[in-house]
Amino acid sequence: FLNEDADPGPSIEFYGFGTRRTSHVLTLGKRPNRFEPGLSATADGKTIYYTQYDQQSAIKMMEISR
Repeated sequence: FLNEDADPGPSIEFYGFGTRRTSHVLTLGKRPNRFEPGLSATADGKTIYYTQYDQQSAIKMMEISR
């Protein structure tokens, strides 16, 4: 999930229902887009897509290595 209030900045976090714990995944470089929020991941869990506020129109993709 997107946590806009995280410290030091907005981040993507993971909530484990089995453990009932939240863990940090990634701190975002810019704020997520409030007007068109979106967050998705590929089935293998290696790529996360999210919407980000930017003055230019661009699609950004991040790969997570484990």
